[in-house]
Amino acid sequence: MANSTNDSELIPEANLRAYFHSALRQAARRHRFEAGDATLHYLTHLLTDYAHVDRVFDHTAEGRRFRPLAMLYSDALHATSGRERRLWLRRLGDVALFIGGLFAGRLSRRFTDLDYCIAMGGNAYGY
Repeated sequence: MANSTNDSELIPEANLRAYFHSALRQAARRHRFEAGDATLHYLTHLLTDYAHVDRVFDHTAEGRRFRPLAMLYSDALHATSGRERRLWLRRLGDVALFIGGLFAGRLSRRFTDLDYCIAMGGNAYGY
């Protein structure tokens, strides 16, 4: 595992899923956060999936692009079935959680950005 004092150190872990699972459990213990197994499993899966650039960005004619949360919400609103709507809302929630968690420090400097990210993701998951 990486040394917390040196963020540029490589993580010598062959299994990304195992690394994230272990790191999440340690973080939960360190912060005295009671997280159920299902929650840790979901977050492990999310982090493992989003470690691949193709899950974070969409492919367009102009190349890889990050779709704004509002556009994902629009896709959910215009879905032609309940199943499709749920898939778009899950994507919206996952992207908001990932971006909000990954860039929380940067977003917290502008509270409206972090609040927006939390609200969009929370509402999507709430559906």
